[in-house]
Amino acid sequence: MFSKKPFLRPMLILLTTGGVVLTSLLLSGTMLLFQRNNIEESLLDSNQAYARKLADTTDRYLTFAQRELAWSAASVRSTSFSQHEVDRLRLQSGMFNSVGVVNAQSVLVSTSPYLPALTGVTLHSQANQRALAARSPLISEPFTSVAGNEMILLSQPILAADGRYLGYLGGQYLPEKAEFC
Repeated sequence: MFSKKPFLRPMLILLTTGGVVLTSLLLSGTMLLFQRNNIEESLLDSNQAYARKLADTTDRYLTFAQRELAWSAASVRSTSFSQHEVDRLRLQSGMFNSVGVVNAQSVLVSTSPYLPALTGVTLHSQANQRALAARSPLISEPFTSVAGNEMILLSQPILAADGRYLGYLGGQYLPEKAEFC
């Protein structure tokens, strides 16, 4: 008639220990999840701020480059006397990797750095065709040049004193060699 009574003390210890362990696990999981979300939000905010800053810097860079091209294009009144101006433009600010003058017939008239092999060559790139067709300031989509470089063309029309379209002054920029950021 003696039946075994369960020991109350070990059961209470087991229940208490189990409750503490379970509470600790739930609390740790919640904290980990909260911290992860908090870190993700912080990273997204900082990346967004960096992207805004980079976009603003790029915009200012391209605006300044277009102004320089516009000033140089206004001073070039003939595509045949343009070598001095393309050299000056490329060397003055270092914004462009190369500068060239293309006449209305799509022929490369002068380049800086001077490349005799390219002078007189007819250009067929889509960026060139767009610049000639637009007859206004243009920033091209990135494209691959004849030399195999990814580049962007910034162009500014060259107009004669009487307003005739003579071609464009183009500054080539290689994004992989960017140093403005």
